[in-house]
Amino acid sequence: MSVDRTALQLPTVFVSYTDIDRRGKKFAAKLRQVLMQCGYDVFIFDHSKKQHYGGNIWTVLTNEIRKRHVVIVVCTEAISASYGAEFEINQALSNMKLIIPLQFDNAKVPETISPKIRDTFQKSNFNSVFKSVAKMLPQAHQEHVLLHAQREEEIEKFSKVEPPKEGLRLLHSIVGAYIKDSVVELASTVENFDVSKHFALNFGHMGVRVAITRSWIGDPSHYIIVDDLGRSVAWAERRHLMDL
Repeated sequence: MSVDRTALQLPTVFVSYTDIDRRGKKFAAKLRQVLMQCGYDVFIFDHSKKQHYGGNIWTVLTNEIRKRHVVIVVCTEAISASYGAEFEINQALSNMKLIIPLQFDNAKVPETISPKIRDTFQKSNFNSVFKSVAKMLPQAHQEHVLLHAQREEEIEKFSKVEPPKEGLRLLHSIVGAYIKDSVVELASTVENFDVSKHFALNFGHMGVRVAITRSWIGDPSHYIIVDDLGRSVAWAERRHLMDL
């Protein structure tokens, strides 16, 4: 995919981190410093700042992620144990932001973003790695924008068709659960899948009501994001979709 480097602009950046391990905040601050020296507009949540303290933290984080083009996740040892970082990552995924995980040493990276790892850094080379990230961000963001536009065009090409009547009740109950942001709440009222009754139902219509390509479903960046209680339901649906 070719990109005109001369026409690239600096994307705005949200830096996600955890300070549980006492490393994340330090490296996040260093990354912010490097990016700002290169001219980037960078947001990093800081409890000590008056404009961040005392407000609705989750609203602040959500609004900032929506406004930013790129979310860089500084993955130190405790990143997978941080509820705040998990929230930020889920917001970035649901808003289809470019996510760039930077892995410290051998730290475990959250599964939802581990396929996206760009670089690994250590105490001895973090500054040079951060400078390299600052250099590549404009092109990476532009490629992300182009890829997203291409995917949207591909989805629009599919004709919208209604599933067979036999499967409407099942389909509507699943879609209704997702619209309510809860799979578990309606699990007991969802009609059980019966092969003899619903064999013709195309689960590719679920949610967006259009046929979805196997490659799109299999892309790790498109995993269904649900809470722990609903995860097994989501994975079962995804496996069924992959088998179509």
